[in-house]
Amino acid sequence: MLEPGAGIKVDESVELTKLSLLRVKPCLDPRNATETTRRKIQLIQKRQYVGVQVYTCLVVVQQFIQYCGMHSHTSSVAGGLGKYVHYVSAETCLKAHQFRHLDLRGIGGGIISKISLNGTTEVSTTLQGHLDISGNCEGIKFTVGDISYENVVVSAAITIKMSDYFTTADVERNVVNLRSGTICPYNDGSCFDDFSEEAIWNAKIADQCTNSGVDVLYEGNATLLTLSKDPPTFYVIVDTEDTVFALKLIKSEDLCHQRAWQTEQNRLLVILEDSLGFFYRKSLRLPQNTDMMMHVLSKLLYLEIAVKRQMADVVYDAIMKRIEGKWVELTPALRKADPAIELDANTEDEIVKLARISPITSDGIYTREDMEKFQRTLMFPNERKAVTNEVARRVTGRGIGTDNYDMPKLFSESEFKNFAKSAAEEVCGFLSRMGIGNPS
Repeated sequence: MLEPGAGIKVDESVELTKLSLLRVKPCLDPRNATETTRRKIQLIQKRQYVGVQVYTCLVVVQQFIQYCGMHSHTSSVAGGLGKYVHYVSAETCLKAHQFRHLDLRGIGGGIISKISLNGTTEVSTTLQGHLDISGNCEGIKFTVGDISYENVVVSAAITIKMSDYFTTADVERNVVNLRSGTICPYNDGSCFDDFSEEAIWNAKIADQCTNSGVDVLYEGNATLLTLSKDPPTFYVIVDTEDTVFALKLIKSEDLCHQRAWQTEQNRLLVILEDSLGFFYRKSLRLPQNTDMMMHVLSKLLYLEIAVKRQMADVVYDAIMKRIEGKWVELTPALRKADPAIELDANTEDEIVKLARISPITSDGIYTREDMEKFQRTLMFPNERKAVTNEVARRVTGRGIGTDNYDMPKLFSESEFKNFAKSAAEEVCGFLSRMGIGNPS
């Protein structure tokens, strides 16, 4: 018997929970948590890089100033020999490419016609005064800088170099890479490169309501997968004979009066076909717009979804228990059931068969041809960076041009000797540390 005042301790850490042994809430079938529909889609990509046709003009003037004396006798004057680059306007340069003649009336050279495109044209002309083929001259007053000449004739040898080439521009960063390695603002439409050439291009503003702003990567059937979560998650899955990929849909947006779904890569958009069809059409694509990371991730996402769906279909089953010699199923209420079938490894009917998963080596958001073009672009880029261009200049021993390579021009004789000496010291030092030979 416990006496009053005796010490009684209560274990406050004990928690009691009541469990119902009569009813169990039903299991949610994971197969019912997804919904699939077949739709025709169009996968488009916003262009980051665009092709640019660049036109260049270089006019070099070698000027001769001669005094015109009595009886048309000519003589040299101090400072009479000069050489400079004459800058032409963008409009003049474009007209020269279009009509093959160059307007040099601003310096007295008149209009030079029959210009070689992607080549060099050399002409001789009289800029100031008069000089004929008989040697007769007529001088005028002429000023160069701070020096004024009286009764002189100014003649010149003019070299005109014109070329055009294809390069790319990054419209997001507003830059265009010229072949000389010069980087210019794309929206300006022109600039002077490292060769002192006037470079001109047509700076088109990318319009997403035309094909100039987007590329169509895929158009065809797809499966829309909805996972019933809160909030629901949406995926688009393409699994055809030659194309396999999956993308997660983030949110919808309006794109030129069409409803488009943004993916995890904000440059990739998915458009569902409506009664009006698709607005965009397939066209040639620049390999520079290929997103290798997104291509690989779309393949991995396809594998992840395919495996998850198969596991839910194959592994799910009611749990069977044996009670008092009878087989029952665990459902909200106990009920009799047929005995469970014993698995036999030798019976083909009992082997779990997984559905075929398409090989991820098939085409994805980009085709195999796109990937090969992108690979060639990485190996042989169209643009030469400034460092590469400087090396090329030194190899050729000239300021302009990329042919007639001569490796000895890249390094001087003393530089070669220093390289050889340094290499010999490294080899001898290694052999000495290994106990082989005598470095002396």
